[in-house]
Amino acid sequence: MAKCLVRFSNDEDMQAIYCKIEYSRFDYNQPEFHDSSEEKQLDKLLMRLSTAALSWRAGLLRTEDLSPLQYLVRRVTRDPGVTAYLNFVSEWSSQVGLGEHPYLALIEMAKRWTMMPKNTSHGPWLACGFDRKVCCRLAFEHKRTENLWVGCAGEEIFPIANNTPLK
Repeated sequence: MAKCLVRFSNDEDMQAIYCKIEYSRFDYNQPEFHDSSEEKQLDKLLMRLSTAALSWRAGLLRTEDLSPLQYLVRRVTRDPGVTAYLNFVSEWSSQVGLGEHPYLALIEMAKRWTMMPKNTSHGPWLACGFDRKVCCRLAFEHKRTENLWVGCAGEEIFPIANNTPLK
């Protein structure tokens, strides 16, 4: 992961497009965007992130291994312009019969990290970014286990049943 982040930070194209996304200045205008230098920059960034997502999907990397990319992935995939572009790419690759586009693995990974809602009807929840054992220990240390749901390192939220920590 460290090498991936270094490559990202040293790549002017990826930095340029990411800065536009980060500051909500990225605009996906189909007729002008396609075959532009900005599309090439975005494709470079998305393909780099998709490579990590494909490794995750294949079981070569765990969600925890990718946690340094979490903010970056979520920020990029939540951008309305990027979302529109990803929808276009998905539809286009389906129409021409090329099968699933690698960007779909990136979308799947981003969804994995967004399974912990900001406000949930399940009750209070804790997200510690570690594994389940650590999350449960933190919950018990803070005596916040009644109806507590926990989300750990991008996993789905889960309840601590009967105020008993999961092993």
